[in-house]
Amino acid sequence: MRAYVLFLVLAFSPGAMAQSSQDPIVANPNRPTVADPADITQFGVAEIEYGFSADRSGQSSDGLLKFAFAKDLELRIESNTFIHDSDQRLHGIGDTGVGLQWRVVHQSKRVPTISLLYAAKVPTATWLRRI
Repeated sequence: MRAYVLFLVLAFSPGAMAQSSQDPIVANPNRPTVADPADITQFGVAEIEYGFSADRSGQSSDGLLKFAFAKDLELRIESNTFIHDSDQRLHGIGDTGVGLQWRVVHQSKRVPTISLLYAAKVPTATWLRRI
């Protein structure tokens, strides 16, 4: 009986009712420092993405935080969380980028999504210690 009452309370709570009337959240994946799609994250949704790249001389971990604070405007904060370069014998934390992406045109049957992205690099690197 308690489980049934708890189910009813949760199912008909204001939070549950509000969730059912909203659009489902759809991911808009990027590849940090590799590709930036024209479409932006849904309004009011934040996404966090991390990637790892490696080659013969080094490795890096890259992250991206996206938040759509308006219907067609997204705040983007990206960073090189960790960088290691064995050729130069350096490692540390990289710089941070801050930007805005504005979706100018929504996709239709005849027109693709078009957006503008402006970003600036903030020199936050610990740069970089010799190993």
